[in-house]
Amino acid sequence: MFRQVTKNLPFIGNRLPSFAIFRDPTQYKYLFAWFKSRGKDYLMEHRLPWLTFDAIRFLKYRAKEGSKVFEYGSGSSTLFWATFNADCTSIEHDPTWYAFMLRWLAATENVDLRLVPPDDETVSSNEYDVDNPLSYRSRAVGFRQSTFRNYVSQIDEFPNGYFDVVLIDGRARPSCIMHSVSKVKSGGMLIVDNANVPRYLAYTNHYLEHFILHRFNGLGPINGATSQTNVYIAP
Repeated sequence: MFRQVTKNLPFIGNRLPSFAIFRDPTQYKYLFAWFKSRGKDYLMEHRLPWLTFDAIRFLKYRAKEGSKVFEYGSGSSTLFWATFNADCTSIEHDPTWYAFMLRWLAATENVDLRLVPPDDETVSSNEYDVDNPLSYRSRAVGFRQSTFRNYVSQIDEFPNGYFDVVLIDGRARPSCIMHSVSKVKSGGMLIVDNANVPRYLAYTNHYLEHFILHRFNGLGPINGATSQTNVYIAP
């Protein structure tokens, strides 16, 4: 998703980098980039995905012209792929953000931006373990009794081994992983952001056991807390 925050939300405020950054000298070089990233629409204007800075560097070297990309969650990452003339399908659940992205993508070709809201069905809080990919559920506030089956299943219309990149930073991430692993071509990348959140991989690690993992833990744009972006290379 890597969406750029466009106003000062309470959970961001003027938060300083966490002390974990200062215990890791490899992250010092990103402090100025982090400070600049907090400017309004900075990531959108500079077409930088909202991932850890080390992951951004990795992707700049790995991204290829004309790649086929699928992403759960639109944002500055969508513009990042556009700089490589990627054929990008981006799934967005939020109507307000979808309208915002349409304005940014007005002059961008080869982006199929889809608004796919939560399903109409509702489920009881104990019907499924919300972290189980078979539940198609999200822990996000406001969606805990909704499912995202249609949202997640958008990738199913494409053949196996079709995408050079699948980027997962939206809703119902365990379910997205389950549906995505077969869609990544050999040597392609499946990217899971905020992979330090245990529930995203608790039920899904076995889907990725044959992938080669590159783990990027450290500072990212905007927020001061450390995060982790996992890039899995398909066998």
